[in-house]
Amino acid sequence: MSRNRKLLVTFALVLSNMMAGLDATIINTALPAIISDLHGIQYMGWIVAIFLLGMAVSTPLWSKFGEKKGNKIAYITATIVFMIGALFQGLAPNIIWFITARSVMGIGAGGMNTIPFIIYSQIFKNIKRRSQVIGIASAGFSGTSIVGPLIGGWIGDTFSIVINYYCGNVFQY
Repeated sequence: MSRNRKLLVTFALVLSNMMAGLDATIINTALPAIISDLHGIQYMGWIVAIFLLGMAVSTPLWSKFGEKKGNKIAYITATIVFMIGALFQGLAPNIIWFITARSVMGIGAGGMNTIPFIIYSQIFKNIKRRSQVIGIASAGFSGTSIVGPLIGGWIGDTFSIVINYYCGNVFQY
């Protein structure tokens, strides 16, 4: 594999690790709005926990799937599962739908977070270089887990102001 291709693949895999870390915590600051809109105060704990539960339970399963079908197929499948969960989460009409979609996202995130580390071991034969890449990927996951609530708060504040402004103007007439 050429150096440029290794760099591109590594960059994409690090981004997926970061996305899994971000999505694990980005929702925390939006919980009051979600609970209010979907009328689900009794399910508040599940909103955060189900994503992490899905991620933890699916991690060894994605690894086994990668052994059977190939890591590239497993990674693409995990990313598609994550995207489908994200789509249905955004379209959720009620809290049960939202939590179910969030669990699907967690299952996909388990593969998006696990399989890249397996791929790094295949791409980088030099143990020093491999450890550097794994360190960067781990730092990306950890960093986005810390920044997630900040970004979630900004998105919630910004878009709720925009939506309230435009919907308020529309419904006044």
